[in-house]
Amino acid sequence: MEVIALPHSTLVWLALLAGAATALKLALASHQRAGITSADRTLVVTFVGVMDVQAVLGAAVFLGNDEVLDAVFQSALDLLSHTVPMLFALLAAHTAAHWSKSPTKLRHTLAATVLALLFVFAGTLALPRGWFG
Repeated sequence: MEVIALPHSTLVWLALLAGAATALKLALASHQRAGITSADRTLVVTFVGVMDVQAVLGAAVFLGNDEVLDAVFQSALDLLSHTVPMLFALLAAHTAAHWSKSPTKLRHTLAATVLALLFVFAGTLALPRGWFG
């Protein structure tokens, strides 16, 4: 099960990178009063895709083996304090992807992307070992 847990714990960096790149590009487009371009949409979809892979790996770790969970989380409350923000992050990322289909919803897409990133930060900080847990 560590074969799944290791990619899950390291893929968060790619998710943060994709989310930060997306948020930065959308912020620049918003500042220039431009609409959503195909490059913006590609960044949003990439961010959501990485988040989806993260969620699947997290679910596999959660359902797969109690030993891995016991090694990382000290209680069910620790597990929930990580899982709930990550589910909200996934929901916010999918909301951003939905809004990015409309060229007039740039600021909503940016807000949903930033919200997803904030939930990722919160969920990762909730780990007992923080960013390196």
